[in-house]
Amino acid sequence: MRSFVLSPVFSSFDGGMIFGGIDQSRGVLYQVLRIADSEADVIVAVDLNTNKAKFSRMTNLRHVHNLNLVPTL
Repeated sequence: MRSFVLSPVFSSFDGGMIFGGIDQSRGVLYQVLRIADSEADVIVAVDLNTNKAKFSRMTNLRHVHNLNLVPTL
């Protein structure tokens, strides 16, 4: 299993896995990362085949209790 090193821009916390963690049909890992010293969060989508990461815009997900991935048709 590969490991990814996080920048010190992000603070560590227990949790962060969303959408069940991995979209197995696409091989993409979804994770919430908290911005250090901030109320902001980002969602990162990591393609496990290419190791490329895509980041969402900054948002505040601290009070969201359930996120679901809804596939587009």
